[in-house]
Amino acid sequence: MATNNQLISEAIETLQLSGESELAIEVMEAWSNGELLTFGEWKKKGYSVCKGEKTKFSCKLWKKLSKAELEKEKVKLEEKAKLEEKEKAQKPSSFVMTKCCFFLPSQVETIKKKKAM
Repeated sequence: MATNNQLISEAIETLQLSGESELAIEVMEAWSNGELLTFGEWKKKGYSVCKGEKTKFSCKLWKKLSKAELEKEKVKLEEKAKLEEKEKAQKPSSFVMTKCCFFLPSQVETIKKKKAM
């Protein structure tokens, strides 16, 4: 099973092979500088994605499920086992693959604080 770092590395390599070497270089630089972040991660750092910007880089990564999400997954598997007339439901995984959309430093700006009147 590949780690998230390996998955990102493979996605960057795919960009290079598909002829998008400029984007691949920009993504690799951002990744190595710790600036390849999702919308929420940029927001936590005090930045907002510029209006109209679309993600330039996305890939599937592993996400750890919260306890509530894990419980929902367990219920789904139990219902599936009943439908398929199995005696035992399989144990849910604590990780799932999910698509992550990243924004590059060139796509964000600092959040401007509103002045008090």
